[in-house]
Amino acid sequence: MTRVVCTLTLFDSEVPVWSKVNISGMHLLDEKWDEGKQIQPQLQEIFAQVKNAAYEIIQRKGATSYAIGLAVAQIAQSILCN
Repeated sequence: MTRVVCTLTLFDSEVPVWSKVNISGMHLLDEKWDEGKQIQPQLQEIFAQVKNAAYEIIQRKGATSYAIGLAVAQIAQSILCN
């Protein structure tokens, strides 16, 4: 069973704490996880998308009340499709 635990906030002052991300008991920044690949550029892109998500949601929907459902749906899709 894959378990993903992360905390997201929608503020401009947020800081990504990638060292604490744990997927199925394996830390995201563990060398075994990325098999020698450089994932820092991808992590920076993910952070930028999360940081700007509130603005995009407000622009499209008028409120951020849909943000949690959207985030959960994207996480579930990533887990199921990868």
